Amino acid sequence: MLAPEAEQCPECGLRFCPQRRNPWSWYCRSWKLWRSTTGRATPQEFYAFFIPHAMLSVWWWIEVYRMQQPGADEFCYLFVAILSIYHLSAIVPLCTLLTRRLHDRDGSWSDLPEEIKVAMDDHANSHWCFILNYFEPFVWLLMAVHVLLREIFCDTLPGPNRFGPSIRYPRYNSHLR
Repeated sequence: MLAPEAEQCPECGLRFCPQRRNPWSWYCRSWKLWRSTTGRATPQEFYAFFIPHAMLSVWWWIEVYRMQQPGADEFCYLFVAILSIYHLSAIVPLCTLLTRRLHDRDGSWSDLPEEIKVAMDDHANSHWCFILNYFEPFVWLLMAVHVLLREIFCDTLPGPNRFGPSIRYPRYNSHLR
């Protein structure tokens, strides 16, 4: 297994070898790169960071509900406080991870408004969208979430792009060997 800060795979000589990573190393890598918006992040790295946070968020909501019931113990209050601090501390690493994930798809935050506008124009010609004109801000929000989720959950673009070499498909970075 490679260390998260490794620059080169000792076996194959590639700059980065994603097959040698496990979810814990991806998760730790996201925390180590908490302030770096350069480079790219693979879907595995995003899932390894996002899924535990999503599960802990569900658990947090369950504990908040339990706190409101009569007879709640001190554990609920302590657990909710600790998880709240944890989630607040994870906001910045999640934002930088989202930025690097967009870079992996050869996009950036500044490209999203144009993509949202194109998606809105595509749906503007449908007959049901005339009804939604009254709810235009809400529709814009839904389209923004749709475009962001599409960019995040799609597969990596192979080969290097303007943000760096491909991490998931290193064989397409043959000029970087």
